[in-house]
Amino acid sequence: MNDTTLQPTDVEEKFCKILDKMDANIPLSPDQFGLFITLLSIEDRELEELYEKIPPMGHLIKGRLESLKYTLDKKTQIILSFIVDTPGDAVMYIYYLAYKAKQRDKDIITFDDFVDIFPMGYFSKSQLDKAWDAQKRKGQNLLDYPEASISLNT
Repeated sequence: MNDTTLQPTDVEEKFCKILDKMDANIPLSPDQFGLFITLLSIEDRELEELYEKIPPMGHLIKGRLESLKYTLDKKTQIILSFIVDTPGDAVMYIYYLAYKAKQRDKDIITFDDFVDIFPMGYFSKSQLDKAWDAQKRKGQNLLDYPEASISLNT
């Protein structure tokens, strides 16, 4: 993709705002719910131990967060790593949460923020697929181009 075709608001306008209009209402699985309950009352020492055992998707989340202005607290990274099924899903949630951080004028999305953002559940696979297709340009993914998400990093 030619850099001149990318705008600094492309990810925000052509992905995040589309996803934001969708109702996230897929409930947690029983295992995810058990983890959610654990995270509500976990002690700091136990949180650190759990965070060190984060699944592979959590490592992808950590890596992608390094390129953005905001971050997720450890509890949120843990629950997100158990919600997403694919690297693409993880990237979509990370950019969507960057959009929500910008709206809230925050540098960190905490577990409490995460619960506020997703009070009824999470996005369905078909919702994520629709948003994924919306961000495609000339066969390329806008989410792969930092210059298309500058507005989320200011």
